[in-house]
This record gives sequence, structure tokens and C-alpha cells, in this order.
Amino acid sequence: MKMTLDIGGTKTLWTIWHDARILDRGAAATNTITDFTEFIKTLTDDFTTANHGCKITHLSFALAGPVTDEKLQLTNTGQIIDIAEIRAAFPDTKTVVLNDLEALAHSIDHLTMPDQLALFRSAASSHAKGAACNAKNAASGAKAVLSIGTGLGVSAVSREGSIMPSEGGHIDFAPVGAKQRLIYDKLESRYGHVSYERLLSGQGLSNIFSIILEEQEASGSDTMACRPRQKMHPAQITAMAKSGNRESLEAFRIFSEILGAACSNYALTYMATGGIFIGGGMIPKILPLIDKEAFENAYLNKGRFKDFLDNIPVYVILDETAPSIGAMRAISL
Repeated sequence: MKMTLDIGGTKTLWTIWHDARILDRGAAATNTITDFTEFIKTLTDDFTTANHGCKITHLSFALAGPVTDEKLQLTNTGQIIDIAEIRAAFPDTKTVVLNDLEALAHSIDHLTMPDQLALFRSAASSHAKGAACNAKNAASGAKAVLSIGTGLGVSAVSREGSIMPSEGGHIDFAPVGAKQRLIYDKLESRYGHVSYERLLSGQGLSNIFSIILEEQEASGSDTMACRPRQKMHPAQITAMAKSGNRESLEAFRIFSEILGAACSNYALTYMATGGIFIGGGMIPKILPLIDKEAFENAYLNKGRFKDFLDNIPVYVILDETAPSIGAMRAISL
């Protein structure tokens, strides 16, 4: 039996597999886990007890951050995961350690449309327009993979199928237009370095929304009936946008612009003619609120490379368990 653990900044998802079939799964809030080794030991012991001595033979991790010297500090919580300690606690278990975006990239060839994968924008060329039953049939070439959740993750799949993990969510954000420059200036004064993650994530949506309210208050044009004293949670902003709140919808419009520009930036970086794949726990929840026109205009705003980008399809990963699927698939590699 195999166990995968997708450990993110907000949630930890664990899944037990027999071949590619799910036997059991569960979730825990990541910030409630004080000792990851003990947490995993409890899970495996409980499974063995409940299944008449059947043992977990493989552990595969999808981790939200880079592993250095067999240790990982989760980027958005600061918690430490000691991989060497986990290996020592499970000496007879094969352990595979992946960056979460590395795991997500391993999953995309195994996701089916329309339940797990959706076509967000078609490629202009008739060759790539035919929506495939899964990502294997997408246009040939490298693929760029993004994950929007607590943070922003980025990876790529080469033309030959090799996975290239990265920390590309932390590259510099380049603002376009007066509103984005205003947001950039505010975030620079707040954080110093302004990465894409400061905008394309749950915290990013909250950042954008709070700055919109600050500017309205400063200009005397604030229309919010109840002034929030703290940054609002992304779920609150999403609910307000769904009810038609003007400020929330404006936050999503700006978010959509920045997402479109980021997607085309990563497409150019990786020559991602095989498509761009956007996943993460946040994206299925906010997909109806993405402003497609704002996304498209920003996506194609790359001067001489507009036509090149127009021929690259963009997909949305709807299945939040995709990193677990990728972590399971990576065990046999």
C-alpha cells in the first residue's frame, strides 16, 4: 500500500492507494500539526491496525517549499519538516520527496476532462483547438504549471516529459498600468520585495482588495457599508464578489489581469507550446469570478510574441487532489 501526503500552507491531505485506486483519504489543518513524523506514524499505525496488519510500503510527499539538507521549512507557515527523521522512523518504507508543484506536474497527464481538467482558453490554431480527453493529447511541447492557493507555485514539464520544479512564484512582479503600479508601491512599502505570490494567491487577493478600499477611503469615494478593520479572508471577498459587490469584483478584475500576464510570462520562459495548467486549492473556488476579458488582454499583451502566445491553450485543474495523484504516480518512476 502507498500513502501520499500533500502538505500545503493551509491543508495537509493524506491518501492511501492500492495501485491507482484510493482506499482512504483525509485532511488536517497544517498549522495544527506539531510533529509531522508522529502525525504520519499515527496515520500508518491506524491503517495497519484497521487492515489486519497490512503495512504502508511507500510514502510520497508533495511539499510546499524547497528541501535543503533533508529539511523543509513550509514557505507560508514556517513549520519544519525533517525528512531525515521521517526516513529513520520508517526504515522499511520507500520514501519519495517532491516539491508540491513537482507533484502537480506529475499529475497532469492523468487528469481527465471535464471532471478534473477544463479548457480555460483555446489556442488559436486549429491543431490545438480540439479539446482532448486528457492532457496527453494537448498540443505537443513543454508545459507550464501554476498552483494558486496559500501561495503561488510554478513548475514545468519539458517536451520530453521531464519535470522541472522551481520557486518561480517568488520572481519579481512587474506592474502594468497605473492601478497595478499603485498596488506595487503599496506592497513594496509593506513587504520590500514584491513577488507574484504577493498578488496571485489567497493573501494576494486580500492584498489587492485591501488596497482598493484604502484608496477609496483616501479619496472619499468608499462605498463599503461596513469598513473592515483587518484584511479580509479570500473566502469573504469571493462571497462578496458573487453577490455583486463592486470593490470585490474590481479586485478580481485586477487579479485576472495579473494572472493573465503571469501565465504568458511563464509560457515564454518555458516555451510552453504544450499548454499552461493552472491548479491549486483556490482556483476551482474562484474560477467563475475570473474576468476572462481582462485575463485575455493581459495574456496577449506581449508585443511581438502575441501570435505565439495566442497558439498556447490554458487549462484549469479542477481536482484539488491532483498533487496527491502526481505524488502517487512518481513512486513508480
